[in-house]
Amino acid sequence: MHIQANALINTAIEECTINDLRIVVLDEIHMLDDKGRGYILELIVSKLLCLLPNTVQIVGMSATLSVSGPVSSRTLPC
Repeated sequence: MHIQANALINTAIEECTINDLRIVVLDEIHMLDDKGRGYILELIVSKLLCLLPNTVQIVGMSATLSVSGPVSSRTLPC
């Protein structure tokens, strides 16, 4: 699922529509800690924060995550 989301982000970049994004909802945000698939999710978040630092709101959802720290502590500003 995250691979398709990354492809959508890449398409929006190529078609110059990335600036139209205002909110992005990422399900299974706990996957950031997954060694096999977490890098794709981190890549998506990093792209959005670098390209749209003051305009995009990222909402992370997880049924199993009990704290809100992993996204803010793992991603770095550009």
